Amino acid sequence: MLKAALYARVSTQRQEQEETIKSQIDEIERKIREDGNVLLPQHVYKDEGWSGTILARPALDAMRDGAKNHEFDILYVYDRGRLSREFYVQEMLIDELNNLEIKFYTLRDINAGNEDEKFMQGVQGLFHQYERVKIAERFRRGKMFKVKKGELLGYNPLYGYRYIPKTKEKNGYFEINEEEAEVVRMIFDWVGNKGYSLNMVIKELFRLKIYPKKRKREEWTNGPINRLIKNTSYYGDHYYNKCTGVVPKNPKSFAGKYKKVKNSSKKQKPKDEWVLIKIPAIIDKEIFDKAQKRIEANFKFSNKNRKYKYLLSGMIYCMNGHKCYGETVKQDDGNINQYYRCAERRYNVTKPKTCKEKGVNVNILDKLVWEQLLKLLTNEKLIEAQARKWLSSNNGSANVGTGKNEINKIELELSKIREEKSRYVKLYGMNMIDMDIYRQHIEDVDNRESRLLKELRTHQTNERVIDNIPKLDAVAICQKAKKFIKELNLNNQMLTVRTLVQKVVANQQQAIIHGFMPLEVNTEKVGLYATNRYRRPT
Repeated sequence: MLKAALYARVSTQRQEQEETIKSQIDEIERKIREDGNVLLPQHVYKDEGWSGTILARPALDAMRDGAKNHEFDILYVYDRGRLSREFYVQEMLIDELNNLEIKFYTLRDINAGNEDEKFMQGVQGLFHQYERVKIAERFRRGKMFKVKKGELLGYNPLYGYRYIPKTKEKNGYFEINEEEAEVVRMIFDWVGNKGYSLNMVIKELFRLKIYPKKRKREEWTNGPINRLIKNTSYYGDHYYNKCTGVVPKNPKSFAGKYKKVKNSSKKQKPKDEWVLIKIPAIIDKEIFDKAQKRIEANFKFSNKNRKYKYLLSGMIYCMNGHKCYGETVKQDDGNINQYYRCAERRYNVTKPKTCKEKGVNVNILDKLVWEQLLKLLTNEKLIEAQARKWLSSNNGSANVGTGKNEINKIELELSKIREEKSRYVKLYGMNMIDMDIYRQHIEDVDNRESRLLKELRTHQTNERVIDNIPKLDAVAICQKAKKFIKELNLNNQMLTVRTLVQKVVANQQQAIIHGFMPLEVNTEKVGLYATNRYRRPT
């Protein structure tokens, strides 16, 4: 009678749910009893939901530790593929057991008693590895075939959607989750129209008590927000086969010794391999594109790790076409001088320098550019024209109907939601839906109602504030705007420059401002005498 141990493994959660591992264990235990060996409970090693390509598995490690301590005499497995899907790993583990004088028995493969059988066992191990590759390729081809026919495969839906599973009559599809979709629209509005940074979005979501979907933490983080903003699915273009899983180059540390997912990082595939599936759009393409430009601009003009600020940071160019960078020089007497210098000296480290332009004093150029913009921004004729246009539109304080229209829309939506809630109550009362479905729908309705009530209170508060604001005419607005613009601090000046200016080309003799301000007036009255839409010599 030998002291036996068994090792079993299944690789997917679905196999766990189908109790595949239990069937393995039952068959092995029956064989152990037939052989007259004894199996203690502590020598049953099972890894549930672990891929055979991963060597570091908790139960496998425990089995190897037990083998080193000679806690058992023979190890039973269902087949070699349970140890690993990689042939060389199978051979390593079996050799490890043999060196410890522990027998190895497989129910589905040849058990080597001589050299010929050992060779055949090795061939079967190769087939286990081949089988893994074949199964993976078969699944890949099957999925691609279904997707190219327009079938949306089941998986966790994006924030803003819910997945409706496939039925006999209809393929699976995405349906808009209105509660989450409203949050998506707010995020794109904040970034695309209002110029919010990712951190500002996170703070606003936290202030509104809008939490991430899985609720693992109370606040959102940059990664999910950034991925949401860049996801084309939100305007209807959903792509399958866009990324593939890879082993991370710089893996992050995680709690615990073991990690089930080997390919925990993603790598984007070539675009010609993507498969487009149209889904319901939450936003339009225009606001999506505006959000992308804002994210790019935020990255370009980020102040992270900058000790000194430059008004034209990221948009200053040398006359030879190269970008300029800001350089701060600290003198021996403690004075600090700042210059915009051509980056050609950095590009050509080993080659002779071709640019002969000298550095441009930051203080002088920044002051010059801001003064020219200030002349434009404080031009009374321009401001009054825009003020009159604003006052005559629905945005002006003379017409506050927009907010009231929003209140009416929300109140209409609330009445629809309450009717929907009443229908669910009637269905439940008539025993036409069970308790779980009833609770699920009521929770969704309550969340939508709560969000609309919060939005309604905000609009009502704003309306009361607007009603108390004295009506302004164009002249009064002009004077207030001039005062406000002249008192802007450096951070707001930088934001203004980035909004109006595309780039500035300069040397020590001249500076050319390229930008665009969409005004419906004759630019000759401004005094910059633009030669074309984007060029304003100073």
